[in-house]
Amino acid sequence: MSVAPVTTQYGYTYLSCDCAKTEIRYRVQSNGVGVFVCQCLTCGRSLRQLSKTSPEVLALTERKPFDDTLQARWRDYQQKFNEEAREVQQRQREEEAERKNAEWWRRYNRYLTTPEWQERRQLVFARSGGVCEGCRKRKATQVHHLTYEHVEHEFLFELVAICNTCHRRIHPDME
Repeated sequence: MSVAPVTTQYGYTYLSCDCAKTEIRYRVQSNGVGVFVCQCLTCGRSLRQLSKTSPEVLALTERKPFDDTLQARWRDYQQKFNEEAREVQQRQREEEAERKNAEWWRRYNRYLTTPEWQERRQLVFARSGGVCEGCRKRKATQVHHLTYEHVEHEFLFELVAICNTCHRRIHPDME
């Protein structure tokens, strides 16, 4: 099969036929008139109509009928190829997202060991008076980010002092 994968500027891949393998076929049109056409044996398209008196037609030893099933098979093949290409692209996007997520968490965990974070943390504990801002019952032991939008440059109002129990309620999946 003579096909070429083509990738668009948006990263979408599809198959393109170069119609390199063709045969002269006899096709009966909807008006009942029979014509000779050059048919691509890969994608099934009718590329051009030939005169009944052209040297190519006169040289034919048999009259092969136009194969309408070639186009359907080509569409099925393209569809399967496109589905596989989309799956590969989806896996690549997911792998890239995982890589970025892992890198973000590495940077974040490194940041939590810096003097800048320790200073912010102490300011939040001082603001809360050492009491959990979630339940106001227990001693605050952790500082929780309300948003990660400004990590490494947080506003103090984006941080709250909380106890372990309240932090587990906020992040039940982190057990």
